[in-house]
Amino acid sequence: MKKSSRALLVGSILLLAVVLMIVLRTVALDSDAYPRLSWSSALLTDEGFYIHDARNAALFGHPTDQFSNALIMPLLSALQTQVFRAIGTGAVQARSVSVVLGLLTLPVLLDALRRAFGMRAALLGTLLLGLDHVSLLYSRLALMDTPAAFVLVCAFWAWARSGEAGEGRERSVWLALCGSLLGLCWSVRGLGALAFAAPALLLGREAMRGSEEGGRGRSALAWLLAGLCVSLAVYVLAWQLPHRAELARVNHYYLFEQMMPHGFFAFVRNWQTGLFGDNRGLMPYLFRHQPIQTCLVLVWIVGRAFPGEGASVERSGIDVKAVRSSDYLGLWMVVFWILMCSIGYAPSRYYVLFLPAMAGLAGRTLSDIIYSWRCFMLIPIGVGIVSGLFSYHLFLSMLHHLGVGGTILPSLLGVLTGLTCHAMTRRKTFVPDFSKQPIRLPSAALFIWATVNLCWMGDWLGHLTYRQRDADRWLAANLPANSVLIGAVTPGLCLNNRFVCVNVIAKLCNDHQPVERYAPAPRYVIILDEKWREVWWQRNYPELLRPENRIHHFDGLLRPFFVIGVYKVNDKNYPAK
Repeated sequence: MKKSSRALLVGSILLLAVVLMIVLRTVALDSDAYPRLSWSSALLTDEGFYIHDARNAALFGHPTDQFSNALIMPLLSALQTQVFRAIGTGAVQARSVSVVLGLLTLPVLLDALRRAFGMRAALLGTLLLGLDHVSLLYSRLALMDTPAAFVLVCAFWAWARSGEAGEGRERSVWLALCGSLLGLCWSVRGLGALAFAAPALLLGREAMRGSEEGGRGRSALAWLLAGLCVSLAVYVLAWQLPHRAELARVNHYYLFEQMMPHGFFAFVRNWQTGLFGDNRGLMPYLFRHQPIQTCLVLVWIVGRAFPGEGASVERSGIDVKAVRSSDYLGLWMVVFWILMCSIGYAPSRYYVLFLPAMAGLAGRTLSDIIYSWRCFMLIPIGVGIVSGLFSYHLFLSMLHHLGVGGTILPSLLGVLTGLTCHAMTRRKTFVPDFSKQPIRLPSAALFIWATVNLCWMGDWLGHLTYRQRDADRWLAANLPANSVLIGAVTPGLCLNNRFVCVNVIAKLCNDHQPVERYAPAPRYVIILDEKWREVWWQRNYPELLRPENRIHHFDGLLRPFFVIGVYKVNDKNYPAK
C-alpha cells in the first residue's frame, strides 16, 4: 500500500472513531442506564442523588430536605446548578455535563500520552478509553465519576508537561499545577484525590536517591506539595470549615457505614471477592468487560515487578520521561485497584476513576507490544499468574452463563492452566516469537478488543429501554402538582418532573419522621417493593405499606425482578408533627 493511501486509510479510521465517540455518547441520552454496567441498584438512584441540590436550587431556590450532595462535591454541584438555570432541569441536561466533560477528557489524555510516549501510544490509549463501553456508557450518566476523571487526566497532563520541561523552574510550575489539580479533585469527588499517591510516591523515591538527584527530587516534591496545599487550603477555608459539622456526619456514614470493612474477616472476604468473585468484584468485572486492557496492564505490571528478569532483553535509549509517566499511570491504577479490593462497597462506577490510567498504560504497552511480550515471556511466574487468573475468570464466566454454579471447577482449571503455562515458559517449549511478524500480535489484540466491545455495545443498543423516563412521566401526569415524593428511589424517578423528592437513608438523612414532616402536602412513599422491600420502611411504617395504600407499581426498572411500589399517605394517619 502506498504511503498516501495508508495515510488516507488511517485518517478515515480516526475520523470514524471520533464520530463514534461523539454519537454514542449522545444518542438516546434519556434512555435507561445499561443494567449490565453494574450489579448495584445505584444505577437507578444515584443520578438523582448527585443532582439533588442543583435541581432544588434551579426549581425551588432552596434545599427541600436533609440530603445534600453538594457537601461532598461542591464544585460539580455549582456547575450543575448553572447548567440547570441556563437550559432547565432534566435527565438530558444533567447527563450533558458528564458527556461534555467525558469528551473533553479525550483530547487532554491524547496530548498527555503523546508528550509522554509518542503519538502511536497516544492514539491507541485514547481509542481504548474513548470507545470502551464501560467508560463510554458511564460518561452518559449524571454521576460524579466522569467529571472527577477529567480532573485526574488534567493532572496527568500537567505531569507529562513537567517531564518535557527538564529539571528547571518550568518543571516546578507544572508539578505545582499537577498538585493543585489533584487537590481540586477533592471538591469534585473526594475518592479521586487518592490518585495523589502516584506522583507523591514517585517524587519521594526520587528524593531518596543520591545527593544531586535527591536534591532535585526534594525540590520537585516540594513544588507538588505546594500546589496540593494551596488547592486544599482554598477548599478548607471556603467549604470545609463553614460546613464542618455536616461534613463530619456525612463522611462518617460514607466511610464507616458504607465502605470500611467491619472486621478482619470482612476485609479478607472483600479481597476474595475482588480477585475471585463472580457477580461482584474488581477482577471478574475487568476480565469480562475489558479483557484485553486488563491483560495488557498485567503484562506491564509483571515486567515492572521483575525488572531484573526482563533486563536481559537488549534495548538502548531508555526514555526516562516515558518511564516516569508509565509509573505514574501504573501507580494511579494500582492504588485504586487495592482500594477497590479492600472496601466493603465498590460498585463499578468507582472504576471510572482509574480507567484513563488503565487505557493509557494499555495503549503504551500495545504500542510497543513486541518488546513488552518478550520481557513478559522471560518471567515464567508472571506468565503463570496472569494466564491462571485469566483462564479462571474465563471458565467461571462460561460456566456461569451455562447455569453451572460454584467456583471449584473454574479454580482447578485456572490453576492447571497457570501451572502449564509456567512450565512451558520456563522450559521454553512453547514461547511464540512475534518479532518476525510484528503486526500480528497488536492486530490480534485490537481485533479481540473490538469484538468484545462490539458485543457489549451491541447488547446495549439492542436493548434500549425508557422505563425510568416513562415512570417519571406517569408520576407527573397522575399525582398532584404540589406532591412530595418520599423514599430513596424518588430522586431517580424525578429527573424530569418538578416534584419535591425526599431521599431517605437510614443513619444519613431524613430518617426521622419523613412522612409526617411534609404534611399537609399530598405525600407518596415510593420504595423498592415486594421481594426487595426496603427494611427500614417495613420496620418504621408497616401500616402505610398495606396493599390498599399502593396506588401503582412499576416493573422492570433497572432489573426485571425489581418492583417499585407507589403508596399514598393518608393524612389522618400521618398528620403533621
